[in-house]
Amino acid sequence: MATDRGTPALTGSVTVHLPLLDVNDNGPELEAPYSPILWENSPPPQVVWLNQSSTLLCVVDRDSAAHAGPFSLALPPPYTPEFHLQDHGNGTATLTALRSFDRERQREYYLPVIMSDSGHPPMTATNTLTITIGDQNDNAHQAGEKDVFVLSRKGRFAAALGKVYAPDPDEWDNKTYTLESSARKYFSLNQSSGALTIRQNTPVGSYWLRVGVSDGVWPDVMSEVRVHVRELEEKAIRSSASVRLTGITAREFIDSRVTGKSRLEIFWDFLSKSLSVRPGSVNIFGIVDGGEVKSVDVHFSALTDSGYVRPEKLHGILSAHKRKLQSMLRANLSQVEVDECAAHADTCKAAGGCSTRLTVGNSPTLVDAGGPFSLVSVTLATSAACGCPARDLLHRPCSFYYPGNPCLHGGTCFDTQDGYRCQCPLQFEGPDCQQTGISFLGNGYAWFPPMKPCFDSHLSVEFMTEEENGLLLYAGPLATLLPGEPEDYMAIELIGGTPSLKINHGSGTLVLQLPNNVRVADRRWHRLDVRSNSKVRGPRSILPTVLRLHAYISHWLNLKHLREPQFPDFQHLCPLLPNLKEVRFTLDRCSGAIVMETEGVDSWAMTEDRSSCEIRGITPNRDRYVDGSPVLQLGGVDENLTSYEYPQLRYKHFMGCIRSLAVDSRTYDLGSPAESFNIVPGCSGLDSPCARMEQPALCGNKGRCHGERGSFNCQCGPGYTGPGCKQAVPEFSFSGRSHMQFQLLGSLPARQTRLYVGIRTRSPNGVVVSVISREQNEYLRLEVFQGLLSVFFNLGDGDHNLTLPHHRVDNGDWQEVELDRYGKEFTLRLDGGGGRREVTASPGRSQEIIIDQSVVMIGNSLPSGHNRSFLGCLRQLRLNGRLVPLDGQQPSDGVQLVSSQGVSQGCPSDACRKHHCSAPFVCVDLWRHHECRYTPDLFPLKGTSKGCPPGHMTKEGSSGKACVYTLCASRPCRHGTCVPHSPSRYSCQCVEGYQGRHCELTLAMSHNQDGSSLSISSMFAISICVLAFLGSYVDYRCDVVLFSAYLILIMGESVRSPPSANLL
Repeated sequence: MATDRGTPALTGSVTVHLPLLDVNDNGPELEAPYSPILWENSPPPQVVWLNQSSTLLCVVDRDSAAHAGPFSLALPPPYTPEFHLQDHGNGTATLTALRSFDRERQREYYLPVIMSDSGHPPMTATNTLTITIGDQNDNAHQAGEKDVFVLSRKGRFAAALGKVYAPDPDEWDNKTYTLESSARKYFSLNQSSGALTIRQNTPVGSYWLRVGVSDGVWPDVMSEVRVHVRELEEKAIRSSASVRLTGITAREFIDSRVTGKSRLEIFWDFLSKSLSVRPGSVNIFGIVDGGEVKSVDVHFSALTDSGYVRPEKLHGILSAHKRKLQSMLRANLSQVEVDECAAHADTCKAAGGCSTRLTVGNSPTLVDAGGPFSLVSVTLATSAACGCPARDLLHRPCSFYYPGNPCLHGGTCFDTQDGYRCQCPLQFEGPDCQQTGISFLGNGYAWFPPMKPCFDSHLSVEFMTEEENGLLLYAGPLATLLPGEPEDYMAIELIGGTPSLKINHGSGTLVLQLPNNVRVADRRWHRLDVRSNSKVRGPRSILPTVLRLHAYISHWLNLKHLREPQFPDFQHLCPLLPNLKEVRFTLDRCSGAIVMETEGVDSWAMTEDRSSCEIRGITPNRDRYVDGSPVLQLGGVDENLTSYEYPQLRYKHFMGCIRSLAVDSRTYDLGSPAESFNIVPGCSGLDSPCARMEQPALCGNKGRCHGERGSFNCQCGPGYTGPGCKQAVPEFSFSGRSHMQFQLLGSLPARQTRLYVGIRTRSPNGVVVSVISREQNEYLRLEVFQGLLSVFFNLGDGDHNLTLPHHRVDNGDWQEVELDRYGKEFTLRLDGGGGRREVTASPGRSQEIIIDQSVVMIGNSLPSGHNRSFLGCLRQLRLNGRLVPLDGQQPSDGVQLVSSQGVSQGCPSDACRKHHCSAPFVCVDLWRHHECRYTPDLFPLKGTSKGCPPGHMTKEGSSGKACVYTLCASRPCRHGTCVPHSPSRYSCQCVEGYQGRHCELTLAMSHNQDGSSLSISSMFAISICVLAFLGSYVDYRCDVVLFSAYLILIMGESVRSPPSANLL
């Protein structure tokens, strides 16, 4: 198109044709995707029909005619004795078979056809023609037998059972199937396909079905189908084990037509012989095809006369014989215990842990290969669940665990507003009635569930022995590793009386041994702690710098609720930093460490020598936790399981007692090992004089005897006290400006504080116990703060606090509270702890406080002019094991009452005396809180216009309306309104500036002039990456502060006021 410059401008256009010349860049190809059928047993020669109407094979070429035909067609020489290809010279050809074929020997024949065109230069291509050998009914069918296992859960479903088995080499026969009339009540049969179906609500039992099979040519036969209908128990699922086989499918796992015996039967027989149980006691209830990789997951359980075999025992046996089992199954046993976390560890990095979740659906799933076995079971799926299972454990209502019981060893489960609690028999001390101690008599062992620690994990264990050498704990391989398998294990040994830790995260063994002058074979109780923490390291550790930078940012932006940063986020944002784990091995909580502090100076002036009680090391963090063992072995290893010699260990057994084993707040039950030898439950055999006298004679029926080196003490159960735990503990009410002040007649350890108390309150705020230093500049307070259990403290390095965030204590229930401080580490426990009822942290750096023995305040704090009185009831208060006499009587355990105000004995409630409910509702006293409930016996009329108390909802029933308690009554929404959807479900509508499930998170954003925003977490991540880059050049003591100031100053309006000169 062109335009001139005249007036007016004129435009003209012309079309230019550009011919695109063809080159010979395509070879010949078959005109259509032919699917020829060549019938078996046909005499040669036989022309092959390419489709239903033609015997011509046609060839085309996508190039122009100049580069196409004529074509030349031929077969490779190896195929000419069986087929002849007649080239007609016009782009077509005829194919002839030169011999007869047998479908039972070869179902398909792949015939290559060589084709050349006449282009310049000519091109040659090869296409493969797939010839199907057609089936003739030349073999008689046989009578077959088939076993079908139907496993249903929570009801019986209608489901397809697979095809009736009548072995026949011929596959294309038209058979007719006939089911005997006696079986038609519960089963139906498709007469053409032979597909059998079970009707809904078929009773549990075994059914023998006879099915007539006819093909109109050969004699009729009668096949048998045995259908075994079973109920899949919940306990079988909870006690199940699993394996993952790669390289095969679910159909290949159950198919027996190739080798005569299926892999399923081989696996079944192996389990039966290894466990010495009948094959019928092994329940394989899940055979599930894998995802992207060709694999199959097998889920199973085993039942003996004494109950279900524990999954760790099943996994241990399979792991020990892995090499043998792989050979028998002709498949790769890639996982013993299916673990989805192996492929999702990075995804779950920020969540702090990962676990594999088995989901069980009630819809039926059929696995059938057409052979003598099929399985109809529930739908199973495994997935990775991010989070630390032990620390995230929720205590649900007792009914959630039905028909099981979360309370072990005969404990009684009862509900509270915060989930279940356990009332345990006397000899079981754990929060869920775990047996916490176990004695080893030498040459023994005990198997327990494997450790599934968090990415940042903590293991603690106590032991007593007088033998210098022994094995306390081993989690690792049970057999020689196969090529390519990483060595992943942990072992704790006593070597010459000195504790030694060996740990391998799959990238080399780290050995940590305490100094040789440390001796623990002294018949005293000792404690070992193993902490494994993810760590970001450069030339120097930047953790202290990160926390200080965080403090400055929080201060300058006045963001008091800015959460402390977590390192996994920074590892994700700064991938160049090496991924390491720091491992700490500590004896007796390092009570022998020498601490030097300068009073009145901040925490940086503190020094500590922990060399005699703690040793640290760094290991590459290839695996985030020790997960290479299917079982945890205590007190020794089973040397008779296989010929494995455990080369990692110097000693393989232990003599003494082990107790209080916990991993990430999960307390192990040591009373029910999956496998054991030469052990005794409990530690009474070593707790002299507890072992020399009957338990009731020392501590009554309400206490437990704990002994050591000739002495003993009675640990009384909740609500009891006294020398023999025979006295009921009185309850005391605190109200108004109440307080009690006590004086200690002896000093308390500066590095240790232990508090135990039962509390009951509906007030969201109040101090329970308060102590201060002599100079009154250091303090420690246990209190209820905004409805949550908290500890506030200053040990000389500034104010800190720790809160148990998930459970409110102002709900009116009696709750057992524990505070355990050792050095700078604080632990809060509620009702025995574990899961979300426990929290541990080390917010500060200082580790000691010298308590003023004359000022131990109960129910309030100093100065007394600030009323922070506890409103509620207290009982059984113990301070470092000393019983505090709330009744004000004579000094008890070295504690003497100084003054008391506003405290009375008893814990009464008169809520209904002060509140009245209008008919048809009546008042119900819920301890200092009332509810108006509808009672049909007193008021038979239906309906009312009166509303329900806060946190309740009105429910219409057969007898009228009733006020129903909901979880909103516990006020879970910290900064918002609770909206109940049902008694157990609610949602929070947050006020502006807050978010989160419970409106507990502050929205803190920094805004630029143009309205765009950069979150504090983003600013912080940027700073950490820059710090990592500068790690080799800056002195963190000074320059990081200047860098922080620079980072804040460039945020513009984020800074509320310029930083002070002193701060800079």
